[in-house]
Amino acid sequence: MMRLVRWILDDYMRTQRILVEWVAAVGIAYVALHAHSDAASTLATWSLSVIAFALYTTSVIADIAEHPSNLVRLLQLESRRTYIVAFLVATFIIVASGYALLVAATYLFAQAAFPDWQLWLTTIPAIIMLIVTAIIVMMLLTPLVAGPLQRLALLAFIAVPLAWGRVIAVLPDMLPGTVMAAFQAMSTFFGIMLWPTMQLYSLTINPQFDTLSLLLVVIHLLIISGLTVLAVRWYDRRSLTIA
Repeated sequence: MMRLVRWILDDYMRTQRILVEWVAAVGIAYVALHAHSDAASTLATWSLSVIAFALYTTSVIADIAEHPSNLVRLLQLESRRTYIVAFLVATFIIVASGYALLVAATYLFAQAAFPDWQLWLTTIPAIIMLIVTAIIVMMLLTPLVAGPLQRLALLAFIAVPLAWGRVIAVLPDMLPGTVMAAFQAMSTFFGIMLWPTMQLYSLTINPQFDTLSLLLVVIHLLIISGLTVLAVRWYDRRSLTIA
């Protein structure tokens, strides 16, 4: 599998796709953080940026993985799982390199905005889990892994709790009570499911060491494991066309 990971990274570098993440990292540090002096704002910017990197890189990697010329490599592997896991690992390495460059560029161009080193280092575990979560969720939303109905269901799972506040503000009396109640029930259920990730994002800005934080990390590791298994199973069941 590691040989396949190296091939993916070599191809990504050779075709200069990596410049998108790297140039964006330097640009964010220079433009968005150059005049800042608030460490919390810097950590929040880093977290949001790395999520954006993860979503973009994963979408590109999924297109690469689905290309017929690359799918031929499947014939050299024992299972599809090795193939999809290799692309997930390569995606993480690419996103992590963008994050590392963002941190380094911030130190060079916006030292006043750079957080205390000890504070920053304590955010690393949460950042790693946030990157992995964003990568796996985005991979689940690509045609490489999921069918249209699966992607629609996952989008609803994410969008309903996030959009509920705006829906209730815009359509308070335009929908029947039963429909609004159904939205409320789904928003509550999905919101509970998304709560660990929202709290994980908070830990990347304000890291804390207490029982709740430890429980949150454990819960999120279980979520990541479940999402990874789901992505692998969905990919295993997808029909492939190798031209």
